[in-house]
Amino acid sequence: MWDIGYLNSEAMTSGSRVIEIVRDIGINSSCYRFYHFEVLRTLISLIRLLLGMRKVGVVFADEMAQVESMCREGVELSRRLVPLVYAKVEEKISLTLDL
Repeated sequence: MWDIGYLNSEAMTSGSRVIEIVRDIGINSSCYRFYHFEVLRTLISLIRLLLGMRKVGVVFADEMAQVESMCREGVELSRRLVPLVYAKVEEKISLTLDL
């Protein structure tokens, strides 16, 4: 079989990088709204990763805390990219993280 490595670590690294790019470049860009979709896709992937960690039954306490922190930062960035009227998805993600 193929060696696919440790996918959780790679997904967390990728998600962290996307959030970092949006924070450093996207917010101050003149076309900042184009980054909104990318942040939402990243958040959905991170939420799926977080739910998978909970479902497996193996305790990933440090990784779960790190993913949750990235998700909360991503939600805040995403809210800054669009008017609050359109930030409905961000509200649902926040509610999910608070459970």
